[in-house]
Amino acid sequence: MRKSDPPQGEPGAPAQVPPRRPASRVVYPERRRFEPPTVPTGVAHGERRGWPEKGEWYAQMRRFLIRRAEQHEREHEKDECGRDRRKGVMPRPYLDATSNFAPQISALRVGEAGSVSFTVWNDGNCPAWTCYVEIYEGPAGYTHPLSAYELRGRAIITLHPGERREVTLPWVRQRKSGRVVGMVYDPLLDPRGFEVVGQFDRHITSVHYQNLE
Repeated sequence: MRKSDPPQGEPGAPAQVPPRRPASRVVYPERRRFEPPTVPTGVAHGERRGWPEKGEWYAQMRRFLIRRAEQHEREHEKDECGRDRRKGVMPRPYLDATSNFAPQISALRVGEAGSVSFTVWNDGNCPAWTCYVEIYEGPAGYTHPLSAYELRGRAIITLHPGERREVTLPWVRQRKSGRVVGMVYDPLLDPRGFEVVGQFDRHITSVHYQNLE
């Protein structure tokens, strides 16, 4: 045995177990160190917090809201034509027409090219951006469908609220007797909405002619 070797016990003696270190204990930090500080509110738990008392800020805000509502009403109570919007319905054009075709068509012979004119206007509160102005020729009477009439001329114009205009269309008379029908409508905002070309409709203006030859 060398001098540097540790001493050994007697032969047959039990081996010596070195002493164990005590187990380390986990120490958690205090929870209150990481919680935000509580601010006393003066309201018991479970109760609703009420509104602050009405002060000068409340009176100022109320005056502002009343003044803004009155201003908004003044800005929107009149339309472009000075009519009260509050008494109207949704903005839309309201087209109408009138005519005096008799002197114009009586001066033309069958097959002779010419022109006719009639007056259209917009009584609504919205422009008719695509206003169709058309002239038809067909049988006499008020019980025929639109398919029985032939289109002779068409113009597409824009009619603003309150605007009135006389429109001239090309015309070639093909009948000795019949009916001339002028129409005005906006296919999207103010459609004609009829199938039979009757006598009373604001979209229609017409005249009958008999044996002009």
